[in-house]
Amino acid sequence: MSEKFVVGGKVINFQTGQGLKGLRVEAWDKDIHFDDALGHALTDAEGKFDIFYSQSAFSDRSSEKNPDIFFKIFLAERLLETTENALIQNASLTERQVEIPIRFHEKQEELKKFKLSGKLNSKEAVDFKKMELKVQAFVEGKEIASADVNDKGEYSLAFANKEFVKSVDLRVVPKLLATPRYHKTPVIGLTKTLSSTRFTKMEKKSEYKGYYEMILPKPYIDILWKINKTYTMHGAVYSTVFQEIGGVPTPISIEPVPGAKIEFYEVDRPYFWLIGTEPPLSESYLGETITGPDGSYNFNFDFSYSPWFIHWLFTDRIPDVRARISQYIDGSWTQVYEGPVDWDISEDFSRSYFIPEEEVIPIPDSGSKPLVGFRYVSCGLLPVDTVRIQKGYATAEVGDPARIAGISHQPFCGRLRIFGLFAESDQVQTYKVQIAPANEDGPVADWTDITDSLHNREWDDTENKWKYTLLGPDTVTGRYTNVDIKPEYDWHEHALKFTWYSPNVANGYYAFRIIGYKEDDTEVGPYSMPVLRIDNTRPEAALDIISPAVSECGYMTLGTDRIIKFKVTAKDTEGHMLRYHVSCSRGKHPQSAGSPKHGSRPDSDANWNGVTNEPVEFTVNSLPTELAACPSIAYNAELHIYGASTDGYNVTPGSQHVKRETNLIVSE
Repeated sequence: MSEKFVVGGKVINFQTGQGLKGLRVEAWDKDIHFDDALGHALTDAEGKFDIFYSQSAFSDRSSEKNPDIFFKIFLAERLLETTENALIQNASLTERQVEIPIRFHEKQEELKKFKLSGKLNSKEAVDFKKMELKVQAFVEGKEIASADVNDKGEYSLAFANKEFVKSVDLRVVPKLLATPRYHKTPVIGLTKTLSSTRFTKMEKKSEYKGYYEMILPKPYIDILWKINKTYTMHGAVYSTVFQEIGGVPTPISIEPVPGAKIEFYEVDRPYFWLIGTEPPLSESYLGETITGPDGSYNFNFDFSYSPWFIHWLFTDRIPDVRARISQYIDGSWTQVYEGPVDWDISEDFSRSYFIPEEEVIPIPDSGSKPLVGFRYVSCGLLPVDTVRIQKGYATAEVGDPARIAGISHQPFCGRLRIFGLFAESDQVQTYKVQIAPANEDGPVADWTDITDSLHNREWDDTENKWKYTLLGPDTVTGRYTNVDIKPEYDWHEHALKFTWYSPNVANGYYAFRIIGYKEDDTEVGPYSMPVLRIDNTRPEAALDIISPAVSECGYMTLGTDRIIKFKVTAKDTEGHMLRYHVSCSRGKHPQSAGSPKHGSRPDSDANWNGVTNEPVEFTVNSLPTELAACPSIAYNAELHIYGASTDGYNVTPGSQHVKRETNLIVSE
């Protein structure tokens, strides 16, 4: 089994912004030694393209989970552009927002378009659905098109070429092996060469059509034939409180985790590895599912292997499965748990996952509705009231979720998610959210409507799955649909009222209010929340070395005092610096070179500008035994800075973390 990826986007004219059609886009994985070709596609009439590929196309090492992608753009055989200097690093499963501008001035040449369809036949009974075959087309050794074979053995290819093709090589391969690295492996696929006489010119200019039926011989079918089984996994995901009982962590309290994504991977270990070492594991993606309102899940997947002797000898015939669990927060999935490997699972396998409570991102507890009016519940996990939010700044109180317990006198940043509830008696159907520039005491300008989209997940009992639902704002009224009048069980975040992307505005103070509307359009409210101080600026950071002296090549000789003196800048002109630390690691397998040096806000209830060109002395530990014989050693020094702004889910979000580093070659 192999993990499925897609990368796509649009190729545009650099000057006009118009999409460019008929261009060949090749996707490549950038590696240290050899780049891997992932696949290719032709741009459509709007310049759009999608390239599908598998993990086996780029994963030369078990540690390489995601590719670093760049593109090559061709007009026929002419290279127009490469994005090798603008990598998509650690690309996700789905990357469909790529935009590639081309400095393209001349008129595009009209390409000859070819369509080739056909069917695979055999005297043997063939289950093409289980075989999962692909037909590839090559011209002069270069793959120009590929297509899946459907359940009836049919295929259809389309490609374009500057010149009329003299011949086309067709190749039938299993999907698993339809990657560029196997193009020159003749024993893998069945190949047939078609001459140009197979194509007939169509009435439309520069279009050609062909048809070819390919016979699959029995020996080839025997090799491809697979045994396929369907496996079912079921269980639940729980947020769990553990207690040591008899020296063993034992669950004593559990709460279901609804709306969590479980990704399943089939795990393989090599048949041979060095004695005394841990075998390196490789993984392939099986699929994913989402837990229901009660935390339960059900997941089916197909697992197949070939009975051919050589394949049978070196193929795992029973799947070994690992799960990774993520929660959807602030517009993205965040992994919170990685399970152990379940080896040799049964075809009907029960497995529940117990995640330590401190690892789970909790959904804010909405509590009970107010008797009248509206009650703000929280901003993220931070409860909203005039104690926790004073003059725009956030401070957590005793009893707040552990994840945010460290918040103290901090402004806000990033995408803010505000929760609240209307009184049951008002039966509010829709509502409007408004914003106004403010000072620390209240609004100082006119109110305007917030227009950020609001999505939530609604449970569908019929289809037994969550459905993403757009709740507004309405394009005419500017209002959102109120779901807190509906059953709480049906909605993943029952009290979520609005999300607001604060980087879209200037730093400063902002006031917010909500106005509800009954079914007869009667207004309820408005209801204001405490003013928020917004600061999305990242702290300024710099790391230099004062002594010992360092050459331009990075060489340093350590003194007898074993001290490296750094010059550190970690500052924020708005006074929103939280802390910084300097650390050093050394050697091929990085290990700490000494105790990190820390600096932090002197008063947790006041602003701090940080430091500028601050001398910081780092004492280097004596060399460990395994490094003692080295005449010089590679060092990496890092400065980590944390701004004070919070998003209500984290004391310091990733956007407030700044890193600087320098590399040295140190001798003693």
